[in-house]
Amino acid sequence: MFKKSLFIIFIILLISFSFADLGPKPEVNFNVTYESKSLNFNIFGRLLEKTSCDINAISFENYSNLFIQELSTNPRGLVSSTSFERDSKYLTFKKFNDNNICWKIAQFAWGGNTNDEKLTFGYHPPEEFRLFVIGYNNLSIKSIFLSNSIKKSYFVSNYSANLKENGVIELTDVSNLYYFTSLEFIVFIRAFFITIILELIFAFILFRKNILINKFLLSIFIGNVITLPFVWFVFPKIFLISDVFVFLFYELFAIVVETIIIYLMNKTELNYKTAFNISLILNILSVIIGSIIMFITYIFLGF
Repeated sequence: MFKKSLFIIFIILLISFSFADLGPKPEVNFNVTYESKSLNFNIFGRLLEKTSCDINAISFENYSNLFIQELSTNPRGLVSSTSFERDSKYLTFKKFNDNNICWKIAQFAWGGNTNDEKLTFGYHPPEEFRLFVIGYNNLSIKSIFLSNSIKKSYFVSNYSANLKENGVIELTDVSNLYYFTSLEFIVFIRAFFITIILELIFAFILFRKNILINKFLLSIFIGNVITLPFVWFVFPKIFLISDVFVFLFYELFAIVVETIIIYLMNKTELNYKTAFNISLILNILSVIIGSIIMFITYIFLGF
């Protein structure tokens, strides 16, 4: 049974890295100004990450022209996913004077499309990045802006980004452990209900014949009510370590705490090892199905 449990743990971690699980994602937010004043033009942003130099690397000016071409075909005047970025030759920019290191668009830093003065990048922004911004009005480029490289300080990092007339972006870290965006809360509520509903359904289907079902379902509900707020709003704020370790910690925390609650509320019906395996199974199923649901809602809702 112990070997089976280890195998299940390995599978849930493997699946979790393959899917957009229901837990919180790292995020980088920018409040953008121009010469410390409100913007009088539109902006489009991308996070860049380090890469080896490519012979197909392009200039920022060429990329910006491709962006304007893409924008001209969009009746809403807002580009959400540039089709030319699907071609890898448009993803790497010509080298900088820092040890011949090139920078490419961070493809898993989703976001950067806005109609206001805020830029948000989520899912998996790089630990070290540059911010690249195109300023434009209608279908003409006003200017191209680029920041120096910077390492994000928190799981959810917040910066003020002041665009300068000379094309430089001045970044100031304004991260706050107690700061939560409204979008972050909305996504949490969605994930909260998806997780609880899925786990209750799976628990009922799989275990209704072997356990006193009402008390068992209540223990599943209580376990999620206790663990999910910690997973979303506490651990990502206090652990200043890499995204992978934050993820591993809150996954294991949820499994262990839910195991204890399931056992304590149903110990006349099952032992601790069975409660542990039930918690693993329910988490695996909710990750797989929930990931698909979250991904579909992201496609249609944009968050």
